[in-house]
Amino acid sequence: MAAASLNGFDIATAAGYTQAFMEHRFPLVLGQDFAGVVEALGEGAEGFAVGDAVFGVVMKPFLGAGSLAQYVAVPAGHGVARIPAGVTAGVAGALGVAGATAVRSLDAVALAGGRDGADLGGPAGWVRWRCSLPPAAARR
Repeated sequence: MAAASLNGFDIATAAGYTQAFMEHRFPLVLGQDFAGVVEALGEGAEGFAVGDAVFGVVMKPFLGAGSLAQYVAVPAGHGVARIPAGVTAGVAGALGVAGATAVRSLDAVALAGGRDGADLGGPAGWVRWRCSLPPAAARR
């Protein structure tokens, strides 16, 4: 594991708020986002090789084996991708949940006319978020 990050969900889990709706397997390790290098491949895993720099999100139907660990095991077909050229492991390790949220938010507001960002206002206007992606990424 080269990098990992915490999100609000992890903080809620640490505070005990997720126990009512998600199975907890102990010892519970927090973290969903990760970046690192493929150390080994499981039987039948395809699309990656030992030594590939990757990032992604630990997605399981239970909480337990998170990304704040030395190693993480994830399915090769879901929740993991190669780190793009020019992106550091530190940046990639924070992209998973926040990056997916930003992309989905931009998709939801259906950017038009070549715009590459959106201001998303929160309840009662007390919070403002600026989500920006390069124009090509925004259009996917």
